[in-house]
Amino acid sequence: MLGSGDLDVRVSVIAALSQADTAAVVRLNVIRRLVGLFDDKDEPIRAAVVGALQKLSKRGLASEILAVASQGLDEPEKCPCAIRILSELKTTDSIATLEQTLLSKLDSPNGYIRSEAAAAMGTIGGPSFGEKAASKLLRLTQDRSKRVRASAITSLAFLRRAGPSAEIIRAIELGLDDRDDHVRTAASRAVGLLEVRSANFVDKLLQNLKKKPHEFKVTERMLFFHARRPVFIFPGILENEVEQRNYWKITTSVLSEIKLEDPERVVNVLSDLVTPIDLDNAAVIPYVVTILSKVGSKYRLPRALEIIFLIAKQFGEPFQMHYQIRLETGDGAFLDSPYPWASRRAFFEDETRSIARNLEPKDTIRQFKSALEDSSYGSRLLALEVVDSLDPNVTSELYPVIAKRLGDDEDRIRSTAWKVIEKLSISRGLWQADPSIYADRSRLSASAMLE
Repeated sequence: MLGSGDLDVRVSVIAALSQADTAAVVRLNVIRRLVGLFDDKDEPIRAAVVGALQKLSKRGLASEILAVASQGLDEPEKCPCAIRILSELKTTDSIATLEQTLLSKLDSPNGYIRSEAAAAMGTIGGPSFGEKAASKLLRLTQDRSKRVRASAITSLAFLRRAGPSAEIIRAIELGLDDRDDHVRTAASRAVGLLEVRSANFVDKLLQNLKKKPHEFKVTERMLFFHARRPVFIFPGILENEVEQRNYWKITTSVLSEIKLEDPERVVNVLSDLVTPIDLDNAAVIPYVVTILSKVGSKYRLPRALEIIFLIAKQFGEPFQMHYQIRLETGDGAFLDSPYPWASRRAFFEDETRSIARNLEPKDTIRQFKSALEDSSYGSRLLALEVVDSLDPNVTSELYPVIAKRLGDDEDRIRSTAWKVIEKLSISRGLWQADPSIYADRSRLSASAMLE
């Protein structure tokens, strides 16, 4: 069945072989048969083979895999997969075998071999590779192959993360400006690996949030509201290729984690990027909100919370049934799990809650009071959905403002406000603050039934 013309069948067979008991693997010569597929023309098959061998190596077969896979290092078609699996084994013997060959493979005329060799140096490399290795990797950051450039940049950052030279810093900066999404993603990841960073990195990362995917196609997609919660609809298959090129995702992670010299400026740049929302920036909003949440929480910035409320103000207006958006690349829908809209989460509640809990109480009260009194449906709803999980002292201060929303023009706002009031009344005894609200509820309920 490994010779089947059906790609899915072959992948399934390889996965099944990786689950076979050790005795059967040895008896059926499974390792040699899998290594024989290192030169298969289909990338999914090669990836499945590497994954299967990794699983088998954890069952006491690492030495057998090393012996067979090492033979592929001398065959150009099998060499890339051989390098990949040997670097993943990370045994003393496999590292010794690779250290003797990787430097020479960096000069291979085959781009796939150069790419795998460069990536392997970052996986298993250390001080033993020395300046000669760094020099070769620096040269490869300008390679004609996008995959080679990406691998070289990431490995350089890994090998020299504690003390990158000026040349390495410059290579990463150029990578952030590269024409290819793979390389920009790798360079963004490299910034996160370094312990010493250039002042230019943050500006370049922010600029990348403004860039669309390289093969961006103008195609209408629909953002509609399910129970007034924003949901993206994407036909088609999500390709791994898209994920590899998602420099927005890596940029979000890096900007959220690294030390920022001027976090307020970063937050203001993000505000300019997404307000107002239009067809060009709507796709990046979930990433921006994630950065706002983490940076705002870490540095206790009220402005970050204010911007999230401004974003909510533009999404979720009552009776808005759809929002036209262009978001599709040549490889498929540009979408992944961090998109709150994809998982039907409402209006960034977790991000809002995270910032609010880390701000000074007076700043949280001011921002929530403003949102609850705002004319925007989106801002009021977001504030109501989060407010009952805040510090009791904060919620107590906001109680009168919440009570005013019991007379809101929007049904959803009124019902959400009642739930908050009831929860607070039971858990904190806040009904004593204004017992007349229950009379108001009866009156409003009667009016609603008459209507």
